[in-house]
Amino acid sequence: VNGEFATLTDALTSLSLCGQDGDIVFALESGVYNESWDFSNMQNNHNITILSAAMHHDSVILLPTLEYGIQLKNTTNISVSHITIDAATNNKQKGVWITSDASDINISHCKIK
Repeated sequence: VNGEFATLTDALTSLSLCGQDGDIVFALESGVYNESWDFSNMQNNHNITILSAAMHHDSVILLPTLEYGIQLKNTTNISVSHITIDAATNNKQKGVWITSDASDINISHCKIK
């Protein structure tokens, strides 16, 4: 992100359209990301990892634009690490929203508010 794609949402859209044939790591550059990340219907045998390239949760801040920061619905093999999900700033209701089946989900070293 900030390389080939303007936003992580753009990268996830491309991933859902083109498919995935191996593990993917999105190392996010430091900054504020004004978007919501929807991992709906991402069920596969490969891992998707989203993390701060700086490896510190205060360096990447997700400010949700929808009612959630991250949505997991029919989702498998997702890891999120070293990110702040700030749902409180814009009065959003959910930092992480699990709306249906989700398995092999790992959220670590994150600040969710």
